[in-house]
Amino acid sequence: MKKNLIILFLFIAINPLIISQKLTGRVFDISNSPIENAKIILYNNDSILSINFTNKNGDFLIKYEVNNFDVAISCLGYKENKISIVNATEDVKMKDIILIKDVIELDEIVVNARNIINYGNRIIVFPSKKDVENSNSSIELFQKSNFPGLSVNLMAQSISIDGKSNITYRINGINSSLQEVLSLSPEQISHVEYQRIASDIRDIESVGIINVNLKKSTGTFLSSSATGALATGFLNGNLNLTSGYTNSNITFNYGINWRDYSKRISLENESYLNSNKRMDFYKIGNESPFGYLQQNINLGYTYNKGKNILSAKFLNNIYSSHDKNDIDIYNNIDNQYLSNRYISSQSHLYIPALDLYYIHKFDDLKRIEMNIGGSISTSDFQRDVLEQYFSTIDSINTNLNGKAKSFFYELYYANNAKLFNYNLGFKVSYSDVRNKSIWTGEKDSISRLDIYPYLSLNGKLLFLNYNFGIGLKILNNNANDLSKTYIRNLSNLSLYYSFKNLGIQYSLHYTPNYPQISNMTNMVLKQDPYLYISGNSSLTTSQQLANNLEISYNHTLFSTSISFYALHEFDPIREIVFFEKEKYISRFENINKEKNYGVYFYSFIPSIFNMFKLKFDLGFNYYKSLLDNMQNNSLTNFHYSAHIEYYYKNFSLSIGWKKPTETLKGEFIIKGENNSYVNASYKIKNLLIGAALYYPLTSGSKYNTIRNSDQLYSNREIIVKDNANMFVIGVVYTMDWGRSLFNLRKTLNNIEFNNPIMTIKDN
Repeated sequence: MKKNLIILFLFIAINPLIISQKLTGRVFDISNSPIENAKIILYNNDSILSINFTNKNGDFLIKYEVNNFDVAISCLGYKENKISIVNATEDVKMKDIILIKDVIELDEIVVNARNIINYGNRIIVFPSKKDVENSNSSIELFQKSNFPGLSVNLMAQSISIDGKSNITYRINGINSSLQEVLSLSPEQISHVEYQRIASDIRDIESVGIINVNLKKSTGTFLSSSATGALATGFLNGNLNLTSGYTNSNITFNYGINWRDYSKRISLENESYLNSNKRMDFYKIGNESPFGYLQQNINLGYTYNKGKNILSAKFLNNIYSSHDKNDIDIYNNIDNQYLSNRYISSQSHLYIPALDLYYIHKFDDLKRIEMNIGGSISTSDFQRDVLEQYFSTIDSINTNLNGKAKSFFYELYYANNAKLFNYNLGFKVSYSDVRNKSIWTGEKDSISRLDIYPYLSLNGKLLFLNYNFGIGLKILNNNANDLSKTYIRNLSNLSLYYSFKNLGIQYSLHYTPNYPQISNMTNMVLKQDPYLYISGNSSLTTSQQLANNLEISYNHTLFSTSISFYALHEFDPIREIVFFEKEKYISRFENINKEKNYGVYFYSFIPSIFNMFKLKFDLGFNYYKSLLDNMQNNSLTNFHYSAHIEYYYKNFSLSIGWKKPTETLKGEFIIKGENNSYVNASYKIKNLLIGAALYYPLTSGSKYNTIRNSDQLYSNREIIVKDNANMFVIGVVYTMDWGRSLFNLRKTLNNIEFNNPIMTIKDN
């Protein structure tokens, strides 16, 4: 082991001394105009050695350390040009390279743009060289790139599409987690396949799809990044090590998100209402601490040879949190001080998981995929409430220990026939959750079995491309001694048309929403002196019908889209408060109906004077919630966001802000977090230095929740002052050895400095 480490460190030490040559040249189109951002790839035996891009004058420079290699020159909208280099031992200056324009047509519906291929129902985004170089992380690269409807919160390390976070993530087509995507370095990403609306019945329960495709490499790549605040307990960090050898690839990544805040306050008006008594309170929270530590440790192995791909991943999610609230309570009528409420809670969670994925390609048209995995988790939650009146003290204690195990399996078959394509699949998942109250000894046991067969057809009918799918969801919930089985169908229809730069898509989704396993417990827990929390094992399924029409236009100078949507949900499951047996009890119930109508506009301008980038969106929503025949709630919301970026060579400066969106769910109106930032970065070789100011000129991040019920009205605002004008600095360091860790020793023993004759030949 020591010998191997010595060899490794020796290689790193002498690596700068290894003789490397330069390959230079210029790339033009047929009209003798230089082509900017053309991709130059050096490879040998299908292994990529190095990648670079042309500048605005069409010039490129790329280094090599081998004698024989191939060069591929490509750019969107042009035919690829390949050149072989043989017996090269010194700098090579190539003659001018001409690329011929090529109109790419995939399935007869693909459109070329500056860095986008538009399929109508999805787009493929090729990040620009500048965006890759000036991005601290993959999530920041998403923020800079052209993804309609996608919202990024750099501080929270979160991604949402149209305000929803139930996104399906894939890496090279293999199902992955958000944490795995966040651990990627921008330099590893070749392109991203993005679906704002999931068009396949396979993914119908997801709001959208993000499939990140990586550059092929058999070398060793190391990327480390860290972003921390100077005066606040704040840290985001990632370490990613990838090493490939022939057909194998091993990855290790570690991610950490740490928060330790001390200046969170809450302000709340609260009114308990019933026929016998009314209580009105005004709560003022004192500055209180809270925070969390989330760590993800993942190890993966991928084998890719010929028609077979095998992936194995061992994932570890470790989470702990602490939360304290110090609240003074007043009578809202005469402002009389009533009591002080001190709430302290902490939780711990550990989830190890194993995920196996296998893909076999029978030929270019047919393939089969299999995904199997499972996890075992342990959790501990403790919450203590101390209510101190003038002369008495009321104490409420909740301490739960939980254990859970889960298993999933999916089999998927796809066949791209000549007249139409079809795919069919089968998913099954099982979970078992057991909770025990330490204080009362009460036990809760809930299991869930979910079976989902589905079939999808897609093809082209006249000028329309279509995707139609149908599936069946069979769900069995066992809550203690009560067993419930739900059987519902799912269906979707997606139509899309594309002509030159124009794309039109219409989608219709019909999906059931099942009761969450955590909402069906029979435990009744005391939340505070007046409110109890209860489960409901009699919940039934709700049905959701969603329509969406999107018109998009992609041009080399700008991209824009407008969407119209209407959503109806029947018997939705919402949290409702009741006054029963002299108690206020909050539990989930099936209400009557909910409606949501809206319009969304998006525009992206990649280059203004070759110095600026602009991305903005705005939207309008109307919500209506029919709780019963007596009570209705409605909400009208207007929201917008903007991102402006200035870039020059290796420097980037961006400013962004977002007006919070509001949603209506039953009795609750939820106002999202305000978000604003100023971000700057500068790259020096392999080192990227960044600095950011989060929530400038504000009092911090804010959240607002209103509960509008006949039994309980509350208006609560939370302000995190720690985030106000929070200055953070970050560094990203990447290393690419160009060869695998497995053959470092072989490379060291076979370094040659001979000078054979060099020849160049064009294909």
